[in-house]
Amino acid sequence: MFFSVIINRNFPDPVLTPFATFGVEDFACNAVSRLVIPREGSGILAWQVGNFPSLGQVPFLIVWDYAKGRTMTTGDFLGNGWYSYPSGPTSNQYSPEILMNMILYCTKGKLIEDVEVFHRLKSYFTEFRSRMSLLLSLKDFIDKFGANTEGIEKEAVKLEEIYVQGVNHYMNQDFSECESTMNAALKAFSQAEDVAKKAKDAALFWVYIIEWLVASSTLFVSSFILWTLMVRRRLYRAVQATRLGQS
Repeated sequence: MFFSVIINRNFPDPVLTPFATFGVEDFACNAVSRLVIPREGSGILAWQVGNFPSLGQVPFLIVWDYAKGRTMTTGDFLGNGWYSYPSGPTSNQYSPEILMNMILYCTKGKLIEDVEVFHRLKSYFTEFRSRMSLLLSLKDFIDKFGANTEGIEKEAVKLEEIYVQGVNHYMNQDFSECESTMNAALKAFSQAEDVAKKAKDAALFWVYIIEWLVASSTLFVSSFILWTLMVRRRLYRAVQATRLGQS
């Protein structure tokens, strides 16, 4: 129920070795693991230590070519443990990149070697979607007041076009170009947010004006009625005595 992972630095392909310098072996995993035994002709990507005290260091990730394909056996469940998505600062922050490299290796794709840039790209994509969501929410809010949101829509379209370019660079594993494109997209948000802010201020200005007119009108009417009744007493009628009261 508690193990750590040791990367095989002698493995010929850079599947896990690029992550060794980022301290991923220091993140121990509190989870169930199982013993896997490599067959002849397979390779070991990493070992595990902790769950099998009597055996010491045992294989954890095993890979081998099978016909025209490639397969992998793991001592843990994919998506859990050492390469599960990080849920806190004590989790392995590079687990998504590790899992991605494992998938790329099994599909014989181009492996990720520039780990640092690839790791930063996640935050860029996350920040973009978050800011875009806020921008569109603000547009919908302004639209409820009948204000013109065409300028915001144009800016959002421009941002999405840049975003698509970044995604294409990402899919082609051109991470340096992807980083440059996403940086440009995040900087362009300043202009879009300025346009949205001006539209919001213009929409709320008329809301404030209408509210002020309604409040002023109510105050004027109330004051006039009060002045008419209590000061001028134009509508005031004295109470007359009845016959019963006179007798």
